Amino acid sequence: VFAIRTEEGHGSGFIINPKGDALTNYHVVEGRNFFDAIFIDGKTIRVNVVKTDPAKDLALLKLTGEDYPFLALVEVHKLVLGQEVYAVGTPLTLGLSHTVSKGVVSGIRKLEKFTLVQTDASVNPGNSGGPLITADGKVAGIVSLKLAQSGIEGLGFAISPEEAVKTFQLVRMEKK
Repeated sequence: VFAIRTEEGHGSGFIINPKGDALTNYHVVEGRNFFDAIFIDGKTIRVNVVKTDPAKDLALLKLTGEDYPFLALVEVHKLVLGQEVYAVGTPLTLGLSHTVSKGVVSGIRKLEKFTLVQTDASVNPGNSGGPLITADGKVAGIVSLKLAQSGIEGLGFAISPEEAVKTFQLVRMEKK
């Protein structure tokens, strides 16, 4: 998982295979060809935007180098309501990068264009593009949005990993 720093702000992303392919939200990298990824140890790596799908709010990225640790993508039908999940990201400022919040899978929501995983894990500006991770370390979704208004609490949403697999024709990787 890494923080994304751009001229206009920040977000989050995560690596999906050892070759350095990664995912985030389109709205985090919109209008950019490259940006800096900041890791928990402070290391900064240049990242290129490979493909985007604005309608699904997805972006495929490529980090320079290889042999990266990565997160495997879970199939959404394997998620269970009430299952514990963890949102990892960069809420509010880069100084809070790699923040973890705990919640559960609150629902699987089918929309016209795609499937969303609903969660009550804390989702804030800057968490966008970060992973929603299961207790066994697999990505249950790409954190994308939350509903925020008076009387609403704990309504966060992550784009199903299946959407990224289909959109970018990705091969699922399992850790050995």
